[in-house]
Amino acid sequence: MPNDPQLSARMQATLEILVKCAGAFVVKFGTFDPLGLVLTVDGKSTILDSAFIVSKHEPPESFKGISGNKANRKLEDLIRRTHQATPLAVAAMIYDARFRPVEGGKGGDAMIAHLEEKPGIAIRVITPYEVKDGKIALAQRQISQHEHHFLAG
Repeated sequence: MPNDPQLSARMQATLEILVKCAGAFVVKFGTFDPLGLVLTVDGKSTILDSAFIVSKHEPPESFKGISGNKANRKLEDLIRRTHQATPLAVAAMIYDARFRPVEGGKGGDAMIAHLEEKPGIAIRVITPYEVKDGKIALAQRQISQHEHHFLAG
């Protein structure tokens, strides 16, 4: 994964970890549940997923049959609560999505990541992917700047 000039080393490393984890799940299972990664100001990192949320914050039945959007919201809320309890330097999440064809192109699958750094920028990264011969092929990613919503305030 090439370095992106607008990403700090911490954000680049966070993105790389999440994309590698998500890619491994896609190859093995065809999709993945939303994943998060937080880095505290003192350098401790934690990967957040639905199993972490269930084990630490909610009963397992709270995840049965929920939509991907609801799982994303639960992860976003957990990241915000974590930041309130322990100041974070970086917060990120990644989820699986389908995109529609645009102007005669073809649709497909994409990993969508939201990364925030405090102080620093907040970005969204869209990485289209395809699984071929048991390996994941990542296409050119699109990066856009966004407002902070995990580390706001």
